[in-house]
Amino acid sequence: MTGRERCVAASRGGELDRAPVILLTGTSASADAVVVELSDVERALAESPDQAVLVRVDGLHARVESSTVPLFDLIANDPEAADAKLEEIALETSLACANALGSGADGVLYRLTGAHPAATSPMQYGSFFLERDRSILEVITDARLNVVLVEADTEPYLDFLTDLPCHVLAWTATEDVNLSDLRAMKGGALGTPRPGGDVLIAQTPESISSLLAGALSS
Repeated sequence: MTGRERCVAASRGGELDRAPVILLTGTSASADAVVVELSDVERALAESPDQAVLVRVDGLHARVESSTVPLFDLIANDPEAADAKLEEIALETSLACANALGSGADGVLYRLTGAHPAATSPMQYGSFFLERDRSILEVITDARLNVVLVEADTEPYLDFLTDLPCHVLAWTATEDVNLSDLRAMKGGALGTPRPGGDVLIAQTPESISSLLAGALSS
């Protein structure tokens, strides 16, 4: 199987020879999918035509974090103004996703940074971000392969996210996660930074070999 075929099969419950690996940074012939900036799509497709190519798109919370607008102060003090600003940022995010697909990439890797206790409370994330993330992702459901990557060191709100429209729900936290419970809720593949997932998430090229070895022995 090619890397692209392996990723698509894993995301749709098809037959596999092994779990595919999505590489978040760098390049490697051992990866089944690579993640690039929009400007690098053409190069990545030309250099490795059998690998899936995903465009990294900052999700709503990630854009809020990098914004000069004190949005979290607005959320606390002026929820209506915060809603208006969030709608503006959500539109920018939707446009970034559409541009990613228009580039010829296989899909989007959507960086979801806000769904964990260090960033938001469950009520904050659910009230201000969750439904907007869902609406953004619904625009790109026709892509070959879309991945939501929940970036969190600990305690990601994964149970909140299982019905987001994506082919792969993945995360970076390495703590134990009950995959059986998540599979019962998620209609799609799970991407994990350690063996056990339907898709394996590698932070660097150097981590691919150990991930694949662990997956084969598990």
